[in-house]
Amino acid sequence: MRSWLVVLLVFASSACPRAATENERCTKSADCAATLTCCAGACIDVTRDTRHCGACGAACGAQNAVATCQAGVCRASCLEGFADCNATAADGCEVDLRSAAQHCGACDARCEPASATGACVGGQCAVGACQSGFANCDGRAANGCEVALSSDVMNCGACDARCALPFTSARCLASRCAVGACETGRADCNAQPEDGCEVDTTDAEAHCGGCGMPCAADERCVASQCRVLELFVFGGMATPGDAPTNTVARLQLGQRSFTAVTTTGAAPSPRAFHVATWDVVGSRVLVLGGSSSSGVAAAPDLFAFDPSLTPPAWSTLATTGPGPAALTGMAAGWDRANRRWYVFGGSDRALGGTPTATLSVLDAATLAWAQPAASGATPPARAFASASFDEASARFVLHGGVGAAGQALGDTWVFNPATTTWTAVAMSGPGPRVSSTFFEGASPPVLFGGSDATGAPLTHFDDLWELDPLAGTWTQRAAPNGPAARRWAVGLTLGGVRHLVGGAFDDAQTQTLYNDVWALPWPSRAWQQVRSNAPVGASGVRVGFTVVGREPR
Repeated sequence: MRSWLVVLLVFASSACPRAATENERCTKSADCAATLTCCAGACIDVTRDTRHCGACGAACGAQNAVATCQAGVCRASCLEGFADCNATAADGCEVDLRSAAQHCGACDARCEPASATGACVGGQCAVGACQSGFANCDGRAANGCEVALSSDVMNCGACDARCALPFTSARCLASRCAVGACETGRADCNAQPEDGCEVDTTDAEAHCGGCGMPCAADERCVASQCRVLELFVFGGMATPGDAPTNTVARLQLGQRSFTAVTTTGAAPSPRAFHVATWDVVGSRVLVLGGSSSSGVAAAPDLFAFDPSLTPPAWSTLATTGPGPAALTGMAAGWDRANRRWYVFGGSDRALGGTPTATLSVLDAATLAWAQPAASGATPPARAFASASFDEASARFVLHGGVGAAGQALGDTWVFNPATTTWTAVAMSGPGPRVSSTFFEGASPPVLFGGSDATGAPLTHFDDLWELDPLAGTWTQRAAPNGPAARRWAVGLTLGGVRHLVGGAFDDAQTQTLYNDVWALPWPSRAWQQVRSNAPVGASGVRVGFTVVGREPR
């Protein structure tokens, strides 16, 4: 009975063997559980085992990756900084995104900056070496070496080397700044790019209207055209004490002789020591005041002389408002920008008269006179003072003259039209003198010559003084080889250059009358004699006359 039970137990054991679990030994897959496969003597789950993925011996392996087996298929998770850019499992994560120029930071992200070799550094595209002639001036890799140094005006030849030349739209040629289109009225005549279009062809005598187009010695460049400088002389006396004249003479600088001008219309009566100015907009000479042969002041009529007519013509202008009385020896200055004529002082007689301290202002556009009510201190009465209107400071300036007691005055006053106030210049300057000369129409105001009013003989001056109307300061200026000492000369500006015409040296012992013409370039201050002096009695020798330079519109 016991033998039978043993046999039954052995039979039962061999008939129902146990299935092997994962990684247990086996000889065949039938030895393993249903979901396992016998591979290399062990039961394996080929759906997830990386050594036998999907089949025995099908190992999962990839470079630069962590391998996994998912549903019997090998999968790879790339290590940080690597990627499978060719979608080929065999070579795994074949690309190092940190350094691959064709896959910088991501697959197919090419590091190819413009005009440069790229360098992938830490997964970021960086500019390597720029191509010759290019530069990475903004420091950004995205646009590479974006600047062509050979033609970029902001980076010409090097980053931040900006081409900024005077009076021109600069260009960059072959990595060097070059002159582009010059501004209107400018030219590059020296072919030096550093100073751009250095020449103002509107007033440069050597390059009038264009490079290499010089004006003649008796011409000035005005509005880009060479024009003969033309002076008109009116009135005056042949010698002190002679009867005055009312004739007009023309002088073209560079010529020897004054030419008498035949005129039409009602001319002013013969006179001397009047005032005159050129109204460029009206294209006319304005004449006011003066004294007759008896020394009595002429009526305060305003005359106009138009040299553009054929023949040139005189006319009397009807004015309104309070203007100057009948006066001689007035001092005047012309405000060209606003067409206003400032007239100060004067006397009812050339000798022994009563001077005035009235300031009258003519609006040449409306022909209306006004007498500003100035506040504060004002200049005392005087005649034969010197005056000018300074366009740079917009001030009317006044110096010296003969006072009410017959003394020479040495004070200087500056009138501000905007505030209708006078300011006395405290700093000492030219000192007491009469019949000295400002150069009308030029800034800064410059005073020449004159004489004292007392003493036997009179002292005449040939010095130059520059006034700063805003600072209230005088500065004496040296100017070599200039005209002889004189009074009663006329100063004016032609073609932007100061000119001095005529005058007299008359000290009761020696009398020399002048009809010479001098030019005074500023600020070089080197006198140039434009016309030499002619003998006494020659054409154009006068005293107490006015000279007006004709300027184009």
